[in-house]
Amino acid sequence: MTAIFNLLRLCPDPRIAIRLAPNIIPAAALNKIAQAALNRLFNTALKAGDLEFLQGRTVRITVSDIAVDLSLTAADHQLQITTANDSEDVTLRAQSAALLEIIMGQTDPDTLFFRRQLAISGNTELGVQLKNFLDTCEPQEVIPKPLYQALARYLEVQSLAAQP
Repeated sequence: MTAIFNLLRLCPDPRIAIRLAPNIIPAAALNKIAQAALNRLFNTALKAGDLEFLQGRTVRITVSDIAVDLSLTAADHQLQITTANDSEDVTLRAQSAALLEIIMGQTDPDTLFFRRQLAISGNTELGVQLKNFLDTCEPQEVIPKPLYQALARYLEVQSLAAQP
């Protein structure tokens, strides 16, 4: 865990650190770190049963610009992350900035879908259930304040860099 934080501190663009992490940290360890983080972030929702729709179903999340490809499911009120294996029920594919905009509540997933910045394939009903769940989350309440502020700044910089 310390290695990840040191890597993030050295890199002005978090995508660089995330691209480098698989070369430094085994995939299984990265999956465990992501799984622990998601379980902590969504602890209240998991206990309330808000993620029951994921029981026995798998969502593949592919972040194309940083080579992240993982599967997410729920069992026993816990989220589980594994390496993607093409047996998922639904696949969500986007670049990191688009997914961060969804997570931060800055852009509706439907908008990104119609702009072709978010691709959904497979069981679209499951994809819609996940989208609806994310729509009910208040990012400021779920994401720890320092992380939320850092992500907001990152998206702001990315937005300014994209302007002509």
